[in-house]
Amino acid sequence: MSDWGPVFMAVVLFILLTPGLLFQLPGRHRCVEFGNFQTSGASIMVHTLLYFALICVFLLAVKVHLYLEIKVLGMIYGRSDFLKLYKDGLTKVRSQGGAQSPVLTSLTL
Repeated sequence: MSDWGPVFMAVVLFILLTPGLLFQLPGRHRCVEFGNFQTSGASIMVHTLLYFALICVFLLAVKVHLYLEIKVLGMIYGRSDFLKLYKDGLTKVRSQGGAQSPVLTSLTL
């Protein structure tokens, strides 16, 4: 299984903390400006520090994890032979009295 939690959090925080996109701290004319699509050196430093602090909180303290198994990637790419093997394996697990069928995706917070 692949842990995509850090990648997901990094992308979301990067988009949300882009200076000038949603907000800019410090702004050019006020302390905080919203949606001005401009930036400055000071705001880049402040947003970089905010990004670092939030990514540390989410990845080290909260431990956000998003697990995707290879089976999901097989479905995305449309590999019918892979899906057939997966379905055959799933029916074998169910017919043998397996405890639980495999989960495709799981989100652990």
